[in-house]
Amino acid sequence: MGTLDLVADAPTDWGERDDRWAGVRSDTVVVSGHPVSVLRADPPTSGDLGDGDGLPILLVHGLAGAATNWLEVMGPLAARAGRPVVAVDLPGFGNTEPPGPRAARIRVQERFLPHLLDALGWEQAEVHGNSMGGLLTAMLAGTTPERVGRLVLVSPALPPPWPPDREALRALDRGVLARFAPFLLSWRLGRAAVRRLYATATPEDVFAGTEGLVLGTNQPMREAMRAIGIEQATASQQRPWRVDSLARATNTLLGTYVTDRNRVRDTVAAITAPILVLWGTEDRLVGTRVIDDLLAARTDATRIDLPDVGHVAMIEVPDTYCELVADWREGLDGQAD
Repeated sequence: MGTLDLVADAPTDWGERDDRWAGVRSDTVVVSGHPVSVLRADPPTSGDLGDGDGLPILLVHGLAGAATNWLEVMGPLAARAGRPVVAVDLPGFGNTEPPGPRAARIRVQERFLPHLLDALGWEQAEVHGNSMGGLLTAMLAGTTPERVGRLVLVSPALPPPWPPDREALRALDRGVLARFAPFLLSWRLGRAAVRRLYATATPEDVFAGTEGLVLGTNQPMREAMRAIGIEQATASQQRPWRVDSLARATNTLLGTYVTDRNRVRDTVAAITAPILVLWGTEDRLVGTRVIDDLLAARTDATRIDLPDVGHVAMIEVPDTYCELVADWREGLDGQAD
């Protein structure tokens, strides 16, 4: 299959690419004067509120990801909730060119999300975040609790317990260490490593490396999603700003774990929205210590471990993902009654 220019040739309806994505469409939202690329899915019948309570749904991708990471679940989520679903390309990722060189920094991305909700005209939303997006959405829910009615964290990249003990160090995945080690030495080395990867590897090899890190061993990715992943890698090779944004986000994400962990912990403690935490037992990037630490701080959160699943449950087991979210939402409605 030939590559697709994700800016110029994105289909009006992504169902043209795959039946599962029918009704998902590409759109642009102007946020603080800057164009931001999003995907939208509307419920089949606008008057049917489904099993939701009127909250629209915002989906936020992780490091090196894009709005397309959520294609598998957007239609079912919209249908079950009876409300619109929007997945965003964060500044510096996907098709959203950053307005400046620092736009992909974690603290800047945190400030971006409330402005995005304003641009969408949403006073409050159900917010889902995966990996880095889990960190960003947790910070959104803690700093502006009135904007987040429910929070779904999918393998959230929150700071791990510190300092790590010997067992934790032994448990670190070698592939993950190899990917992030240059950033632990210096920002310049990390950026050089990312640039070298995208300059020398084929898009297929770039994506295969990512796929190997994020999937559980028994969760093959559908070919339609793999094609999108390869296209995204191709686009990154053609747009240097995407590679530099990835490096900038990676560097500041790791920095958050060292210098900003107390702020993150205090902000998570301030979340008032109900929290669902989905974590794959084969996640190589976010270990169980992170999830255990989160649940120790937020005993009110609902945790569901997914056997044989890796880092991206919404891609690996999309039907299960949508059912779990719907069941959790229904349970919350029952508590309210």
